[in-house]
Amino acid sequence: MNKKGFVFIETIVVTCFLIVSLMVLYSLFVSSNNTELRRLRYDDTSKVYEAYYLYQYLDSYQLGNLIQNLDTGTKFEVIYPGRTDIFGSDTLKESILFENLWTELNVQRIYLLPGNISTILDCTSEYATICSNTNLVSYLNTLDDGENYYFIVEFANARDGSGCTDEDCVYSYAYFNINKGNSNISDEDNPCVQQGVDFVQCSIIDEVSSTECPSVSADGSVLVASEGGETGYICSAPDDYGTSYYYRGNVTNNYVSFAGYYWRIIRINGDGTIRMIYDGRLPHPNGEVSSDRSIAYSTFNSVNTDNAYVGYMYGTVGASNYTDAHANIHDSTIKTVIDNWYENQLSGTKYESYLADVVFCNDRTVVSGGGYSLSETNYRWNEGPWSPNPNYPNLKCAQKNDRFTVNDTSFGNGDLTYPIALITRDESVLAGYYNHLPYYDNYLYGGAGDDQIWTMSPGFVTRWYAYVHIALGGAIGATDTFAVKPVINLKAGSLKGGTGTMENPYRVE
Repeated sequence: MNKKGFVFIETIVVTCFLIVSLMVLYSLFVSSNNTELRRLRYDDTSKVYEAYYLYQYLDSYQLGNLIQNLDTGTKFEVIYPGRTDIFGSDTLKESILFENLWTELNVQRIYLLPGNISTILDCTSEYATICSNTNLVSYLNTLDDGENYYFIVEFANARDGSGCTDEDCVYSYAYFNINKGNSNISDEDNPCVQQGVDFVQCSIIDEVSSTECPSVSADGSVLVASEGGETGYICSAPDDYGTSYYYRGNVTNNYVSFAGYYWRIIRINGDGTIRMIYDGRLPHPNGEVSSDRSIAYSTFNSVNTDNAYVGYMYGTVGASNYTDAHANIHDSTIKTVIDNWYENQLSGTKYESYLADVVFCNDRTVVSGGGYSLSETNYRWNEGPWSPNPNYPNLKCAQKNDRFTVNDTSFGNGDLTYPIALITRDESVLAGYYNHLPYYDNYLYGGAGDDQIWTMSPGFVTRWYAYVHIALGGAIGATDTFAVKPVINLKAGSLKGGTGTMENPYRVE
């Protein structure tokens, strides 16, 4: 064979080898990518947190006994309300609490499975119960075999995050590993570490108090009966996205350094995003009076002689109906102040990429009255928990028109220019403010030399004026001037370090 023929054959062989190699690599990539897409579909950040919380709750009782059953040959365990072998002597009391928690988190089932996932997926008769759940099987196909056990939580939600019926349920899952023979988990076993979810946020949620928090009613209202107290702690309540974890009381570990400013975490939203309020160019201890703790002093609106002016945005002044009065057409004075600050400080910077588009609630739910022109009207926050006809804080926003977002128009209204707004009266009460009393140890105190910082929660309208709430608790005329402390939301997983103290705040990079 001449030299040219040999080179030609060699070229063909090399080309075939490269094509086969590329095909194999592409196949591996597609398989890996499809698996990852399925994982992204299932392992929602907020569900990982909720699964971790459920594990810790059950492990404080007799979950270890069920794990030991796997050690001794039981193929799998299914946990559900009504099992009498989890709570010991506290069965009745704790079963009721567990059922309430189960319902609040929209849990369908909890599974304890051995690590040999491929064996389970062979679907022999002993695993028939598992394999009859096609959604679970799809999820198991995204998991790898391992030596340890899987604690898997199956959630069933409607698309808006609420409870569901069989017809409209969307199933999601979250897991973490448990070492064989050991029901306790170390930092390395933490589900946040295992699944790449931000460990800082998980460590925050791990601090949820089981003794100091107000109880939560079936509709999500938090039955607050006092101010936050002398210590700081974390509580939970449902919001529009899932379970929210909020800071309450004399909190000293919710500092964040972001974009050249200090912020204080209000709560971790139900989707894992982090809601925080401005607190200055410098860090300030609780109770310190400083104008640095707000961006400006402003009226809520420059005019207050109409129901429209309780809106963060508003519609037609002098309208003859509620809808026209509260259409989101015109910016309020305070929204203009906040948007201008955003344009000058955050717009176009690298920090914008950390911000999430999450609902801000300007709850204009009418309790009595017409809600337009100067008809006397009481909005939801006309009354508080301390009133004869109490209204309790609730982190769910009732009306789509009041759910301010930028781009989200499926759940929110899409009317914001930027992802920034104000705290609500619901959030300030949950933070620890109660009635109209000053609370000097609270992290919100000090924005204007006192408690008087604007919220975006309407109070009421008389025959002359419109009133909007400040954080202290009272509803104030919309043309009065008080401090402006903007609120933003960081994307889930943004916190990369720090301990949350004034000396060592959480940070994003």
